[in-house]
Amino acid sequence: MSSVNDRIKQIRDKFCNGDNAEFAEILGVSPQYASNISNAGKHVGTKTLNKILKLFPSVSPIWLKMGEGDMIKQEPVSQNIVVGNSKGVAINSEGANIMVNEPAEEYYNRQKQIELLKEKVKDLERLLEEKERTIQLLMKKS
Repeated sequence: MSSVNDRIKQIRDKFCNGDNAEFAEILGVSPQYASNISNAGKHVGTKTLNKILKLFPSVSPIWLKMGEGDMIKQEPVSQNIVVGNSKGVAINSEGANIMVNEPAEEYYNRQKQIELLKEKVKDLERLLEEKERTIQLLMKKS
């Protein structure tokens, strides 16, 4: 299984054609920091991972954080898309501009899939909370 650093590097390669300066600009961090988080063995905090997921909404959170499944989600996000050059600029639900390296229609379809996955994640989180409560109750009984 790849490390979180390897997965961040894959995101940089896919969405920024390996351009570390562009990746850093999108993240709003220094090029050195962007390089560091894609080097094996470097710690990457939850705040940074969540920021990457917010800025690259087609990336699967499960893939990024745990290395499971595919990099790209099978869901869509926003309808407010403006296309320019070979890249599109999308305005996500929080009103943030994000760069995408795919045609607007594909991006829109992925965004719809993302909304569906978000609902699934919420359901799974509720299920996990129930399971954790059950485990705690069983541990108290032992």
